[in-house]
Amino acid sequence: MTTPLIKKLNLTYAFAQGTYWFSEIGLGGYITVFLLSRGMDDTLVAYVTSALAIVAIVMQMVIANYCDHHPILPLKNIILGLYLVTIVFCGLMYWISLSLVWLIVIFVIAVSAQRSIESLLNAQMMQFVNKGLGVSYSWPRGVGSFCYALGAFGFGVLFDYFSPDILLPITMVISIFAIVSDYLLPDPETLDLSEEDLGPSLPNNEAQTSYFQMLKGNPLLVIYLLASIACAVGLSGYNTFLIRIVENLGGSNTELGIAMLVQSTVELPAMFLATKLLRKYKPVQILFISYFFFWLKGIGMIFVPNLGRLYGLMLSSFFCYGFYGFGSVIFVNEIVKASEKIRAQSLSSLCFVGGVGGILGNAFCGWILAGHDLHYLLVTSQFFGLASVILMFMAAKLYKQNPKFSK
Repeated sequence: MTTPLIKKLNLTYAFAQGTYWFSEIGLGGYITVFLLSRGMDDTLVAYVTSALAIVAIVMQMVIANYCDHHPILPLKNIILGLYLVTIVFCGLMYWISLSLVWLIVIFVIAVSAQRSIESLLNAQMMQFVNKGLGVSYSWPRGVGSFCYALGAFGFGVLFDYFSPDILLPITMVISIFAIVSDYLLPDPETLDLSEEDLGPSLPNNEAQTSYFQMLKGNPLLVIYLLASIACAVGLSGYNTFLIRIVENLGGSNTELGIAMLVQSTVELPAMFLATKLLRKYKPVQILFISYFFFWLKGIGMIFVPNLGRLYGLMLSSFFCYGFYGFGSVIFVNEIVKASEKIRAQSLSSLCFVGGVGGILGNAFCGWILAGHDLHYLLVTSQFFGLASVILMFMAAKLYKQNPKFSK
């Protein structure tokens, strides 16, 4: 039974996810387009994206560690602060003429702050789940994918009529709405709950552990994180330089927007089917399917002959980002202790595209592109994609051997 409180929480969280992903598409999805418009070449773009991933890692680890050791502090206070940093630094880039060095510094901080919000939003919903509330993660996250899809297409069209700088004021405005949405989401500790609202709550009386202790005592988590890094490196070539693939096929920013629209839209059915899928498959199986299709998608990018086939290839994101979006959050929440959940969610995010995987992947892209063409990059990066599939297979075997998860 869905109570009025649960309905309100789901709707408010969907609003928070929608505004976050709408704001993220500008600085996140169109990083390469924006930086190229500011006079950078492909190699410098790759190194800048690696640098921002390093800053994002440090920022997320510090924030997550602080939150796990101060559980009384509402996560939304941290999220609001990160949105404010994004707004201020976007304003600096839009209204002030900056040297290349200062542009890179401010851009890196703005994107890192914005990326740090994602894992906190995931952890925020898991706080309600761990308290025993019957809230949903999947369909609100699906609303986020829908908003990302709309933004992807909208920005692509706008860039063919305006400078890519237009993404800065739009990101600032959407971030203001995002602040409102997250402010409306209540603190789990202050809710007045009825018996109908609650299911079985999870204990949270374990002793606090360090990052090293958490990883040392959880080989399943370590293998999953390594698989995430390998997967992110494998998809960096066609993810970061999708605009170059589109241009090589005769397209422009509008066609890039269409490709991203297709990619994001097909995530929606996966998100809405999450509950049914999780009844039939374990989270680790969902992730294995996701990483396998990330690898197949990368192979397809090597041979795609025209824009029509590229749009068709984007349909594979139903299994790629669609399954990863909910599978990773549920899987990580399941395999760690209650006192480690926020840090584990943060580690999961920062090992993927926006973190260590992004650092290594974009550094790899920069190194390859310094002496070879895009085709060579797309081919060589898929060895990492294959490695991610093998690692997730190992994780699935280890998961199955644990009696806690094999039931």
